[in-house]
Amino acid sequence: MRSTRAAPPPPPSEDGSSKTVELRSMERSATASNSNSLEIDLRNKCWVKDSQTEWALATINSRSDGKLQITDRKNNKVEIAEDASIPVNTTVTDDMTSLHHLHEPGILFNLKKRYERRQIYTYMASALIAVNPFTRIPEPNADDYATKSRTELIPHPNAISETCFKNLAVLKKNQSVIISGESGAGKTETAKIVIKYLASRGIDRTGHSVDQTASDLYGKLQQLSPILESFGNAKTGRNSNSSRFGKFMKLLFAHSAVGRASTKTKLHLTGAVIETYMLEKSRVVYQSHGEGNFHIFYSLLQAAPSALHLDRSIHFRIAKKLPGTNAMPAIEESHQLANVTAAFRTLGLTAAMIDEVYKILAGILHLGNISFETAETAEGAIAKITALPSDEENPKYS
Repeated sequence: MRSTRAAPPPPPSEDGSSKTVELRSMERSATASNSNSLEIDLRNKCWVKDSQTEWALATINSRSDGKLQITDRKNNKVEIAEDASIPVNTTVTDDMTSLHHLHEPGILFNLKKRYERRQIYTYMASALIAVNPFTRIPEPNADDYATKSRTELIPHPNAISETCFKNLAVLKKNQSVIISGESGAGKTETAKIVIKYLASRGIDRTGHSVDQTASDLYGKLQQLSPILESFGNAKTGRNSNSSRFGKFMKLLFAHSAVGRASTKTKLHLTGAVIETYMLEKSRVVYQSHGEGNFHIFYSLLQAAPSALHLDRSIHFRIAKKLPGTNAMPAIEESHQLANVTAAFRTLGLTAAMIDEVYKILAGILHLGNISFETAETAEGAIAKITALPSDEENPKYS
């Protein structure tokens, strides 16, 4: 699954062994918003290279002896070799393998037109391309993807997840979902959708024989995001909730009999394992201009217990204020300390354990305000602790 980043659009006028998955109904309609037709006639158009936009549409005026007389986007009439132009697709599709001409400008144009219609997901065969809308959009009914054909429904990570789940059940082989993209592409949100869908498919939702273990696991998986994001995400120059680490998650499923006398089996969720790697540890002590530390530090400063001695009037070096202000960055609701604490409790941490975590974080904040200087001794140069910054260097938070 591939995620891409775009500028925000204008406001809309068997054997019992465990298997592993790594990692309002919105159906297709004939409405204008889901139509494959285009608002402009592209039959006499072609794509040409452009120094500013990479690719630009040009109007074909005439053809002769392998040459094209065209009018470019600046309304200049020029002659180019016919093989320097690229044909244009006259329709938009939700699976780009069905495009008549499959090439770079055709793919980009198809994604752009769908994005303008708030259709942010597009298939490329078994892959799904997502273009970050930078806003919340309505979520489709997840149950539809388990009961209806993919061709009946809009492209969505749920469809990829359902294919993965069915392959796991039928083929009885481990499945993988790879989510990649640049910073701000929407990987974090896409991963949450995939995990939520797969976990929900692994529990019995009929109400007749709910597997309590699976249900408990599902609840715990739902609480992973506030913790992972608070301790692993930070504001960067391009993304206010950028994951500064990689993660490898495994959802474990097992086959169980549907009924006592039945030979049919059903997959149910039995466990989950998560591994993190490449955490950007240097961010704890240094952030570039306009960037922030991990969310948890700001969450702690906003609602710290008095026992941690985190006076909000103190400026903590490693928890930068907003550029040009003395205000702390806004914290998303899911990253607020109360929600992080609730998530810890759901995962089984005791109050004492949670307090220890917060004490360590407070200690890091205090240590960040200690200054050192080089001092010469008989044993050689050492680092000497100096006084804490003066009040002038310590503007208060608002």
